[in-house]
Amino acid sequence: MRDDSSAARAGKLRAALADIETLHDATYEPPVDPARAHRPPASRPPVPVGPLSARQHAGRRLAEMVCLVCERRDITTRSSLDDGAPRLARWVSQHADWICEQPDLDWRVEDLELIATDVRRAAEPAGIRRAKVGPCPHCAGTLIAWIDDQRALPGRIACDGAGHTWEREQWPLLGRIIDPTPDYLTAHELAAWLTRRHGLGRTITVERVRQWVARGHLDRIDDDELGRPRYDKHEAARFWQDWRVQHVS
Repeated sequence: MRDDSSAARAGKLRAALADIETLHDATYEPPVDPARAHRPPASRPPVPVGPLSARQHAGRRLAEMVCLVCERRDITTRSSLDDGAPRLARWVSQHADWICEQPDLDWRVEDLELIATDVRRAAEPAGIRRAKVGPCPHCAGTLIAWIDDQRALPGRIACDGAGHTWEREQWPLLGRIIDPTPDYLTAHELAAWLTRRHGLGRTITVERVRQWVARGHLDRIDDDELGRPRYDKHEAARFWQDWRVQHVS
Protein backbone atom coordinates (compact mmCIF):
# COMPACT_ATOMS: atom_id res chain seq x y z
CA MET A 1 0.00 0.00 0.00
CA ARG A 2 1.32 3.41 -0.95
CA ASP A 3 2.01 5.98 1.72
CA ASP A 4 0.50 9.47 1.55
CA SER A 5 3.63 11.10 0.17
CA SER A 6 3.77 8.62 -2.70
CA ALA A 7 0.07 9.09 -3.43
CA ALA A 8 0.44 12.87 -3.40
CA ARG A 9 3.44 12.69 -5.70
CA ALA A 10 1.53 10.48 -8.12
CA GLY A 11 -1.25 13.07 -8.24
CA LYS A 12 1.23 15.83 -9.04
CA LEU A 13 2.84 13.69 -11.71
CA ARG A 14 -0.54 13.03 -13.34
CA ALA A 15 -1.28 16.75 -13.34
CA ALA A 16 2.09 17.44 -14.99
CA LEU A 17 1.49 14.73 -17.59
CA ALA A 18 -1.99 16.07 -18.27
CA ASP A 19 -0.46 19.50 -18.89
CA ILE A 20 1.94 18.01 -21.41
CA GLU A 21 -0.81 16.02 -23.11
CA THR A 22 -3.27 18.90 -23.26
CA LEU A 23 -1.03 21.89 -23.92
CA HIS A 24 1.58 20.30 -26.19
CA ASP A 25 -0.14 21.22 -29.46
CA ALA A 26 -0.84 24.77 -28.26
CA THR A 27 2.91 25.41 -28.27
CA TYR A 28 2.75 25.33 -32.07
CA GLU A 29 0.49 28.39 -32.16
CA PRO A 30 2.11 31.35 -30.41
CA PRO A 31 0.03 34.55 -30.42
CA VAL A 32 0.37 36.86 -33.39
CA ASP A 33 1.75 40.30 -32.62
CA PRO A 34 -0.85 42.77 -34.01
CA ALA A 35 1.99 44.99 -35.22
CA ARG A 36 3.27 42.10 -37.36
CA ALA A 37 -0.06 40.55 -38.34
CA HIS A 38 -0.21 42.20 -41.77
CA ARG A 39 3.44 42.03 -42.69
CA PRO A 40 4.65 39.65 -45.41
CA PRO A 41 5.50 36.14 -44.10
CA ALA A 42 9.19 36.70 -44.77
CA SER A 43 9.26 39.50 -42.21
CA ARG A 44 7.75 37.43 -39.40
CA PRO A 45 9.97 35.89 -36.73
CA PRO A 46 10.96 32.21 -36.98
CA VAL A 47 9.49 29.53 -34.73
CA PRO A 48 10.57 30.39 -31.15
CA VAL A 49 13.31 28.19 -29.76
CA GLY A 50 11.62 27.82 -26.34
CA PRO A 51 8.48 25.98 -27.51
CA LEU A 52 10.49 23.87 -29.94
CA SER A 53 12.88 22.83 -27.17
CA ALA A 54 10.00 22.07 -24.77
CA ARG A 55 8.30 19.80 -27.33
CA GLN A 56 11.47 17.91 -28.17
CA HIS A 57 12.47 17.51 -24.52
CA ALA A 58 8.97 16.27 -23.61
CA GLY A 59 8.91 13.65 -26.34
CA ARG A 60 12.39 12.36 -25.59
CA ARG A 61 11.98 12.10 -21.82
CA LEU A 62 8.54 10.52 -22.06
CA ALA A 63 9.79 7.92 -24.52
CA GLU A 64 12.61 7.10 -22.10
CA MET A 65 10.10 6.68 -19.28
CA VAL A 66 7.93 4.38 -21.40
CA CYS A 67 10.94 2.17 -22.17
CA LEU A 68 11.98 2.12 -18.51
CA VAL A 69 8.51 1.17 -17.24
CA CYS A 70 8.19 -1.58 -19.83
CA GLU A 71 11.58 -3.01 -18.91
CA ARG A 72 11.07 -2.86 -15.16
CA ARG A 73 7.49 -4.15 -15.20
CA ASP A 74 8.09 -6.67 -17.97
CA ILE A 75 5.28 -5.35 -20.17
CA THR A 76 5.11 -4.56 -23.86
CA THR A 77 3.74 -1.58 -25.72
CA ARG A 78 3.71 -0.24 -29.24
CA SER A 79 4.30 3.30 -27.99
CA SER A 80 7.42 5.02 -29.26
CA LEU A 81 8.84 8.48 -29.79
CA ASP A 82 6.95 8.59 -33.10
CA ASP A 83 3.65 8.62 -31.19
CA GLY A 84 4.31 12.13 -29.95
CA ALA A 85 4.38 13.60 -26.46
CA PRO A 86 0.58 13.75 -25.87
CA ARG A 87 0.04 10.02 -26.40
CA LEU A 88 3.19 9.13 -24.47
CA ALA A 89 2.08 11.33 -21.56
CA ARG A 90 -1.27 9.54 -21.48
CA TRP A 91 0.51 6.16 -21.39
CA VAL A 92 2.90 7.17 -18.61
CA SER A 93 0.01 8.59 -16.57
CA GLN A 94 -1.48 5.09 -16.34
CA HIS A 95 1.66 3.98 -14.49
CA ALA A 96 2.07 7.06 -12.26
CA ASP A 97 1.36 5.15 -9.04
CA TRP A 98 4.09 2.59 -9.72
CA ILE A 99 6.58 5.21 -10.91
CA CYS A 100 6.20 7.25 -7.74
CA GLU A 101 6.80 4.19 -5.58
CA GLN A 102 10.33 3.81 -7.04
CA PRO A 103 12.78 6.00 -5.05
CA ASP A 104 15.39 5.86 -7.80
CA LEU A 105 12.94 7.45 -10.25
CA ASP A 106 12.44 10.62 -8.21
CA TRP A 107 14.75 12.61 -10.45
CA ARG A 108 12.85 11.46 -13.53
CA VAL A 109 9.56 12.53 -11.97
CA GLU A 110 11.04 15.93 -11.16
CA ASP A 111 12.33 16.19 -14.72
CA LEU A 112 8.86 15.55 -16.13
CA GLU A 113 7.38 18.14 -13.81
CA LEU A 114 9.94 20.71 -15.00
CA ILE A 115 9.16 19.81 -18.62
CA ALA A 116 5.46 20.35 -17.91
CA THR A 117 6.32 23.81 -16.57
CA ASP A 118 8.19 24.60 -19.79
CA VAL A 119 5.24 23.38 -21.88
CA ARG A 120 2.85 25.54 -19.83
CA ARG A 121 5.03 28.60 -20.32
CA ALA A 122 5.18 27.97 -24.04
CA ALA A 123 1.42 27.39 -24.34
CA GLU A 124 0.09 30.11 -22.04
CA PRO A 125 0.90 32.96 -24.45
CA ALA A 126 -1.45 31.22 -26.88
CA GLY A 127 -4.29 31.71 -24.40
CA ILE A 128 -4.34 28.28 -22.72
CA ARG A 129 -4.47 28.18 -18.95
CA ARG A 130 -5.42 25.92 -16.05
CA ALA A 131 -8.26 26.48 -13.63
CA LYS A 132 -9.55 24.48 -10.67
CA VAL A 133 -13.09 23.21 -11.17
CA GLY A 134 -13.77 21.44 -7.88
CA PRO A 135 -13.36 18.11 -6.10
CA CYS A 136 -13.28 14.95 -8.20
CA PRO A 137 -16.46 12.90 -7.57
CA HIS A 138 -14.50 9.63 -7.79
CA CYS A 139 -11.45 10.25 -5.59
CA ALA A 140 -9.79 12.78 -3.31
CA GLY A 141 -8.26 14.63 -6.26
CA THR A 142 -9.08 18.07 -7.65
CA LEU A 143 -10.63 18.57 -11.08
CA ILE A 144 -8.56 20.78 -13.39
CA ALA A 145 -9.86 22.42 -16.56
CA TRP A 146 -7.55 23.50 -19.35
CA ILE A 147 -9.23 26.57 -20.82
CA ASP A 148 -8.74 28.10 -24.25
CA ASP A 149 -9.44 31.81 -23.75
CA GLN A 150 -10.00 32.28 -27.46
CA ARG A 151 -13.02 30.00 -27.26
CA ALA A 152 -13.90 30.58 -23.58
CA LEU A 153 -14.45 26.83 -23.20
CA PRO A 154 -12.46 24.12 -21.44
CA GLY A 155 -10.52 21.89 -23.78
CA ARG A 156 -10.14 19.16 -21.17
CA ILE A 157 -11.17 18.29 -17.60
CA ALA A 158 -9.21 15.76 -15.54
CA CYS A 159 -8.39 15.18 -11.90
CA ASP A 160 -4.91 15.39 -10.40
CA GLY A 161 -5.53 12.40 -8.14
CA ALA A 162 -6.29 9.09 -9.82
CA GLY A 163 -6.28 10.67 -13.29
CA HIS A 164 -10.03 10.52 -13.97
CA THR A 165 -10.91 12.27 -17.23
CA TRP A 166 -14.26 13.73 -18.23
CA GLU A 167 -15.00 13.91 -21.95
CA ARG A 168 -16.97 16.82 -23.38
CA GLU A 169 -20.25 14.88 -23.58
CA GLN A 170 -19.93 14.10 -19.86
CA TRP A 171 -19.56 17.70 -18.74
CA PRO A 172 -23.30 18.33 -18.14
CA LEU A 173 -23.40 15.28 -15.83
CA LEU A 174 -20.19 16.38 -14.12
CA GLY A 175 -21.65 19.82 -13.60
CA ARG A 176 -24.72 18.39 -11.89
CA ILE A 177 -22.55 16.20 -9.65
CA ILE A 178 -20.19 18.91 -8.41
CA ASP A 179 -22.78 21.71 -8.53
CA PRO A 180 -26.30 20.56 -7.60
CA THR A 181 -27.79 24.00 -8.34
CA PRO A 182 -31.22 23.62 -10.03
CA ASP A 183 -31.36 24.07 -13.80
CA TYR A 184 -33.87 26.93 -13.59
CA LEU A 185 -32.90 30.04 -11.60
CA THR A 186 -34.25 33.51 -10.89
CA ALA A 187 -32.31 36.53 -12.13
CA HIS A 188 -30.61 36.99 -8.73
CA GLU A 189 -29.77 33.29 -8.44
CA LEU A 190 -28.56 33.19 -12.03
CA ALA A 191 -26.25 36.18 -11.59
CA ALA A 192 -24.69 34.62 -8.49
CA TRP A 193 -24.30 31.20 -10.15
CA LEU A 194 -22.75 32.60 -13.32
CA THR A 195 -20.28 34.65 -11.30
CA ARG A 196 -19.30 31.63 -9.23
CA ARG A 197 -19.13 29.05 -12.00
CA HIS A 198 -18.34 30.99 -15.18
CA GLY A 199 -17.28 34.48 -14.16
CA LEU A 200 -13.53 33.86 -14.61
CA GLY A 201 -12.81 36.87 -12.42
CA ARG A 202 -15.77 38.98 -13.55
CA THR A 203 -18.95 39.70 -11.62
CA ILE A 204 -22.19 39.09 -13.52
CA THR A 205 -24.76 41.44 -12.08
CA VAL A 206 -28.54 41.05 -11.87
CA GLU A 207 -28.82 44.11 -14.13
CA ARG A 208 -26.77 42.35 -16.80
CA VAL A 209 -29.01 39.27 -16.63
CA ARG A 210 -32.11 41.45 -16.94
CA GLN A 211 -30.58 43.17 -19.98
CA TRP A 212 -30.11 39.77 -21.62
CA VAL A 213 -33.77 38.99 -20.97
CA ALA A 214 -34.95 42.38 -22.28
CA ARG A 215 -32.89 41.93 -25.47
CA GLY A 216 -34.26 38.46 -26.09
CA HIS A 217 -31.08 36.53 -25.28
CA LEU A 218 -32.73 34.57 -22.45
CA ASP A 219 -36.22 33.06 -22.44
CA ARG A 220 -38.42 32.87 -19.40
CA ILE A 221 -38.96 29.20 -18.53
CA ASP A 222 -41.43 29.40 -15.64
CA ASP A 223 -41.97 31.10 -12.27
CA ASP A 224 -40.87 30.02 -8.82
CA GLU A 225 -43.24 29.66 -5.86
CA LEU A 226 -43.08 33.43 -5.27
CA GLY A 227 -43.97 34.25 -8.85
CA ARG A 228 -40.43 35.31 -9.88
CA PRO A 229 -39.38 34.45 -13.45
CA ARG A 230 -36.82 31.67 -13.82
CA TYR A 231 -34.35 31.04 -16.62
CA ASP A 232 -32.32 28.08 -17.86
CA LYS A 233 -28.84 28.33 -16.35
CA HIS A 234 -27.29 26.30 -19.21
CA GLU A 235 -28.76 28.64 -21.81
CA ALA A 236 -27.38 31.59 -19.84
CA ALA A 237 -23.95 29.98 -19.55
CA ARG A 238 -23.80 29.35 -23.30
CA PHE A 239 -24.77 32.95 -24.05
CA TRP A 240 -22.15 34.27 -21.59
CA GLN A 241 -19.45 32.08 -23.13
CA ASP A 242 -20.37 33.24 -26.63
CA TRP A 243 -20.30 36.86 -25.46
CA ARG A 244 -16.82 36.38 -24.00
CA VAL A 245 -15.56 34.92 -27.29
CA GLN A 246 -16.78 37.99 -29.17
CA HIS A 247 -15.40 40.47 -26.64
CA VAL A 248 -12.21 38.75 -25.49
CA SER A 249 -9.43 41.28 -25.21
